[in-house]
This record gives sequence, structure tokens and C-alpha cells, in this order.
Amino acid sequence: VARERGALGGLRLFNQYEWGGYLGWRLGDGGRVFGDGRYLFHAQIPEINEALTSAEKLADFAARRRLDGFLIKNLDAKLPSTRVYPDGTTRSFDRPWYVSYLPRARWALVYWDEQALVFTDRAKVSPDWLAAHEYRWTFPGDDAARDDARARGEIPAAAAAAEASRHSQEVPVR
Repeated sequence: VARERGALGGLRLFNQYEWGGYLGWRLGDGGRVFGDGRYLFHAQIPEINEALTSAEKLADFAARRRLDGFLIKNLDAKLPSTRVYPDGTTRSFDRPWYVSYLPRARWALVYWDEQALVFTDRAKVSPDWLAAHEYRWTFPGDDAARDDARARGEIPAAAAAAEASRHSQEVPVR
């Protein structure tokens, strides 16, 4: 978020309240945080917890709080999903929670590592910036669905390789 201040700095990003103090320090003057973990933000906790119980409630929360994005924990939670193929057959996958909660039609994954995910509202960032930063083929914790799409030729190999290379440069292996 700090590295991409030019594109993300003016957005209303949700952040985990326990990250807010660090983010406030890291982003410095002009940096905006949703909540910073101090007692005056504790009243938000029930609302946040309720928002995270369903995709619909998270969408309502985002609308009510006029959120432009999320800086949120990269949880290992998965939800069942069924894919319907053109021939009518189906296959079930357990997919990451964010596939259901932050639908790609609105939210673009623009950064991820072991701890965090950053999603932005597609309409709130420039199309050029989004084209350079969105992850279209590489999603954390979604290996089974990705491998299925790759086997069916639905993922362009060169684009996926370029994206994986960009990710390894953004997030060096520790």
C-alpha cells in the first residue's frame, strides 16, 4: 500500500484494526487507516465481525462505509464451490473465501503474500494501473481451480508465467 501510494493513497481501504497502528506509522502523514486498534475504534468490532459472516453482509458493509478496497488477512478459509462446464457437467472445488466474498466483477486482487490480500474496487483505480497490478491467473490458495482451468486451456500460459514472475519480484521468498 505504501509503495503504491499514488494509486491507492486516496482510496478508502478497509484494514484489520490490529494492523492500523502500524499502517498509520508506515504510511505517515496523509496515510489513511480504517481503524488503528485504539479503544475508540473498538465499537467497530461487532460490525466488522458481522460483515465477515457472509458475502452479502460484506457487500453491505463496503457500501455503508463507502469502501474502495480491502487490506485484509490472507486467511486459509475455504468455501465449497461448484463449476458448471459448457457441456453441463459439474465439478466441486473448495475455494478461498474471498472468491465468494469479493467477486471479481467488482474487486480486483492487486497484491498478496502469506499475511495479506489487497483488493481494490475496479472503478476506483486507473485502468492502466489495474492492468499492470491485477492478479488474473494466480490466486493464493486456489490451486485446484487454477490447475483445472489450466488443464482445460483456459489460462494463457505466457500471461500466467509473467504474472508469477511479477509476484516473485513483488514478494521475495523468505
